[in-house]
Amino acid sequence: MSTAAASPKTTSLRLAHSPDSDDAFMFYALATGKVRLPGVKFTHILSDIETLNQAAQQETYDITAVSFYGYAFVADKYVLMDCGASFGEGYGPVVVASHPIEKGDLAGRKIAVPGTLTTSYLALKIFEPKVEIVTMPFDKILGAVQAKEVEAGLLIHEGQLVFAQVGLHRVVDLGQWWQETTGLPLPLGANAIRRRLGTQMGLEVARVIRESISYALEHREPALNYAMQFARDMDPALADKISNPIAVFNGLDKITGRIISFEVAINETVQFGALQITPRVCYSRPPTDAPQTDAFAQVDEIDELNILGATFLAMRRALLRLPVYPTHVKVDGNQLPPLTDLSLGCTAEAIIEGDARVAAISAASILAKTHRDAMMEALDPCYPGFELAVHKGYGTPAHLEALRTREPSPLHRRSFSPVKVALGLLPDPQCELPLTGTDMES
Repeated sequence: MSTAAASPKTTSLRLAHSPDSDDAFMFYALATGKVRLPGVKFTHILSDIETLNQAAQQETYDITAVSFYGYAFVADKYVLMDCGASFGEGYGPVVVASHPIEKGDLAGRKIAVPGTLTTSYLALKIFEPKVEIVTMPFDKILGAVQAKEVEAGLLIHEGQLVFAQVGLHRVVDLGQWWQETTGLPLPLGANAIRRRLGTQMGLEVARVIRESISYALEHREPALNYAMQFARDMDPALADKISNPIAVFNGLDKITGRIISFEVAINETVQFGALQITPRVCYSRPPTDAPQTDAFAQVDEIDELNILGATFLAMRRALLRLPVYPTHVKVDGNQLPPLTDLSLGCTAEAIIEGDARVAAISAASILAKTHRDAMMEALDPCYPGFELAVHKGYGTPAHLEALRTREPSPLHRRSFSPVKVALGLLPDPQCELPLTGTDMES
């Protein structure tokens, strides 16, 4: 348990983390000597996260991966580090089954979980407290579900990416559910260091781990080759999140100002678009079963960056949240968002009128619009008088009239002229209202 000196000038630290590809990617440079901390020798210990959570209670390792839930039980012994943490932003642990099950029908079912100190377990119990739990190593759960030893399984690590390939069915993505319920990312796991090592050592170790992560991102190919040793039965392309191309659409909520980036895996290259199709066309297409996720630029960000800048921000967020990395990005319009700093290794092109010319953008735009409309309907009771469920945030005469008679809500972007009028920041040019459609993007 204690830290032993390997020599008068060398301190030996035991660093424990999961034997999975993402942790291997993170520690690649440190494990292979590409980055070093002078005077410190790291010994890497690989173990599943539940075992590490339990070991932390005994203060077994100097630096350890720990679930955020598990950390609550060892906060007196360890300090969280500011690098290498895992947050599920609309994406996280997945409950899967061998046959379709409604997510509201999990009560009383036997579900395999990777440990009762994991954040995934806590999220599941918050989602459905009445499940029957069977604990097993995370890398055994996929097989247990396939063999029908349990009715469902809670997957973490690469299991979240490969379950569909072995014929299993998603019941609920707890990261997506958490985001929809709280508006926040789901904190999953982190790195922690023993308090007894002191502040200075903690800062030095955190610095070298950050350097290890940066090195892996800058040298993706060798880092992935190393990480693939720990990717159980996973294709290298999937490990690099490149296997499924994604179409991405961005829609702008005209007055309320929330920019939506929507991604849909439909066997085409990654694409961005602007909402240019009519509601009739939107609702006439059949729904898709492809994986979906969204990203936002919020009201204050649009006010600060302007519409174009906030749209680019949402595009970047959407790319970073994709379950796969794209090999090529197509952007609807004549400008590209800055992408080089994201280390995606993909090419990009801008396509004027891409929404009309590319089926992938059109398909994703349907989901973006219906998703945005559903959001407005859900928010309508929170802001009575604006009738968000009726006009869905667009600048109809009724919406603009409501802005003249009541204080704008937190959803309304302050950089939009009619909102400025409502706030008394501009004179009320009655003769210039109402505005509709693209005229409203001021």
